[in-house]
Amino acid sequence: MMEQNSKSHSQLAVNDGGEMTSFAGGEHRVYQEDSEPSLAGRMMRTVLKNLGDPAVQIVLWNGETISTSRRQPIARLTFRDRATLLKVFANPQVEFGEGYSAG
Repeated sequence: MMEQNSKSHSQLAVNDGGEMTSFAGGEHRVYQEDSEPSLAGRMMRTVLKNLGDPAVQIVLWNGETISTSRRQPIARLTFRDRATLLKVFANPQVEFGEGYSAG
């Protein structure tokens, strides 16, 4: 579902070259800043940019990590499945809280 706190099932390391390494569920993935993100990743990047690039990090179910701010993230939102993300897009005022409560 969704998680907002420092406890995350994904761990992330970023080096000076902009390379992000994600360890999601035991799976190792490396993303370059200029690599092609998924559709969900592009959608989340657009949302974050429209919100003024908040210091928030989004982690998707596939291990993809999205952050548009140059500041250190103060919060991490983890979407553990596509269905939760789509519900939040459809009705954010209700589904964000529902996803958070469901864990």
